[in-house]
Amino acid sequence: MKKISLIIFLVALTVQPVFSQFGDPGNRGRGQGNIDMDEEEIVEEPIKKEIKTWKLIDDFTFADTIPLDTATTGFQIHNPIYRYSISNITTGNLGAPYVPEILSDRKWRNDFIFINSLQYYFPQPEGILYYNTRTPYTNLVYGFGGPKRRSEESVGVLFTQNVNKDFNVGLKYMLYSPVGHYEAQNLRNQTVRLFAGYTGRKYSINGYFLFASAAQSENGGIINDDFLIHKDSYGFEQPENIPVNFSTARNDINNFQLFVTQSFGLGNIKVKKKSDEKLNDSLTFDNPVPVFVRDSSLANDSLGLQHSGKLSALIADSLMKQYEIRPSGNTEGEPVVLPVSTIYYTLKYEHDKRVYSIDDLPQYMAPAVDNPYYKNIFVDSLKTRDSVKYHEIVNTFQLKLNEEANSLLKFGVRVFIANAVRYYIMPAPPYYAPYDRDYVPQYRNKDTTLTTTYFGGQIFKNLGEKFWWNAGVKMYFQGYRAGDIELQGKINSRFRVSKKDTAGIFADGGFYVTSPELFQNYYFSNHFQWNNHFRAEKMIRIRGGVKVPTRRLELQAELRSINDHIFWNNDALPEQSADFVQTLELSLSKYFKWSNIHSINKMVYQATSNADVIPLPAFAVYSSNFYQNILFQVLTFQVGFDMRYHTEYYAPTYMPATGQFHTQNIRKIGDYPFFDVYVNFQLKRSRIYVKLDHATEGLFGNDYFYTTGYPANPRSIKFGISWNFYD
Repeated sequence: MKKISLIIFLVALTVQPVFSQFGDPGNRGRGQGNIDMDEEEIVEEPIKKEIKTWKLIDDFTFADTIPLDTATTGFQIHNPIYRYSISNITTGNLGAPYVPEILSDRKWRNDFIFINSLQYYFPQPEGILYYNTRTPYTNLVYGFGGPKRRSEESVGVLFTQNVNKDFNVGLKYMLYSPVGHYEAQNLRNQTVRLFAGYTGRKYSINGYFLFASAAQSENGGIINDDFLIHKDSYGFEQPENIPVNFSTARNDINNFQLFVTQSFGLGNIKVKKKSDEKLNDSLTFDNPVPVFVRDSSLANDSLGLQHSGKLSALIADSLMKQYEIRPSGNTEGEPVVLPVSTIYYTLKYEHDKRVYSIDDLPQYMAPAVDNPYYKNIFVDSLKTRDSVKYHEIVNTFQLKLNEEANSLLKFGVRVFIANAVRYYIMPAPPYYAPYDRDYVPQYRNKDTTLTTTYFGGQIFKNLGEKFWWNAGVKMYFQGYRAGDIELQGKINSRFRVSKKDTAGIFADGGFYVTSPELFQNYYFSNHFQWNNHFRAEKMIRIRGGVKVPTRRLELQAELRSINDHIFWNNDALPEQSADFVQTLELSLSKYFKWSNIHSINKMVYQATSNADVIPLPAFAVYSSNFYQNILFQVLTFQVGFDMRYHTEYYAPTYMPATGQFHTQNIRKIGDYPFFDVYVNFQLKRSRIYVKLDHATEGLFGNDYFYTTGYPANPRSIKFGISWNFYD
């Protein structure tokens, strides 16, 4: 693994300067071969290092600015799932299956459920970043954790460059490869993405090709939690000596994606741009506090700058002052030529394959063990090979009337129609010859095709100084999901409450009718089978809050009412609740600063009317506290600690055969604080962290489990580096 990491770094360092030569046409002809050129006549103007990044929201019709992540604060959070939620259930390893314990942070795919617990490692088009840069940009990331015999490594390479001012190409590679502190816990998650984008005056196209894979050992957890809780009584010297349920079980997932979205502007209109309106311009600044990441599709900070929530409005204002960042764009009153309307065409193709396998199955089943992990064998008693394949093609056509062209009503309108074709290949019950006693059952496959057509529309107001909103509907009228509906709306505001303070009120919500996913209704495998006829799930969600950026404060509440909720029960089987379930979430975020001492805090309260269906911790807290200063006028450093905590509850546990987290009532998990001690450094273009992970291991006892059977990693040293190149 170390050799692979070194090769990747050397290749990236070699390729980067080569591309840099092609990225500046002004340098051509100025090499050593032009010995007759008068050097005094050569005047090279410095090229501004500016990188614009965005993702496409509202069904890929709106470019939403995303800040480039170059900040020191939060860099020590090496596990990416904690950059999106402050508290998670996980099987313990970097890159392992997980589910957020904060309900509003959960996202579900309603097509291929086997990726639900690994969504970060299988990105979807809605979360893909696109770039436009004046100079070639390369980012190299490397992370390592010990001890050596149980090491974890992560490698990341991002390279992007503009061919011209409108056309950008790039490559992103990410690898997570930990051995794991417990037996049979090793995994290898990798993602390769080739992307390109062209943004012209009339025509634009963005797209990518992606390959992602997860090859993971599935140990089923340790056999007895008491082996760790009272480890002194059992004599296990190292975590890897604790017995686990499986040593040969594996879960392998491959994902291929091809995505292309195109747009063409119709008509022309000249608009006088005000100095405080962005009109989709980009802004480059740091992403300071990953803990405050949310998935709101459009927010506005105190200066009216549009961003996606990747940068919390809570601290955007203070950061802009700190880094002296100012809005870019045209000067006030300068006309901008925009299309009256825009047509869009989007194509998405995806192929997924999942294989769950167990070698030497008899050693894990009765009578080899008293209490076998799996109670049933439906196909093969010697080995398990559960294979599922999935293909998806989605075509979408859209027409948008831009709000700049609607001088009467002052809002934009968008309509769309789409068709999705999904093809499944899955195991089927074996055929037994009625008179053949020597017949050995073999896996059989069946296939099915589901089609769905839907249409909808949206009205929106993204421009203005104090108020922004949108509302939309999506209706499924043909095929498998006929009768499903999605109604959504969002509002956002900004107003001044005093000479120094600016505040904003925001709200969003929706009504959703969602048919069950195919594998929630039907599935057959070596250890599990079911055949359900679930009804569509109905949900009402309302969220609202207030933010005061100048006070670095954000308070919000979310209410959900769910009928016919589909969940995974204590037997790891899908079940539909007959109860009407309600959940409440309250969250408070606050950033304190006293001189050079910083404290970033978020607290979440959750309540559920039925903990057997939707179990949630009542309280979850994250606090990051550090001292920050500068050495030698160039080296920024932070010394501090992170703390994470949630109250006890019956946390869902993990089922390797289906890849799902399901309810359990064996024992409660929680009431254990995790502390990490770290130091961050930033020197020009490089960032470095050194961290003592789980520094307080044993101080509060040994009941440090994420869920039953899956303990957290013991105390260990971790470090990482991120290095940016702009030429």
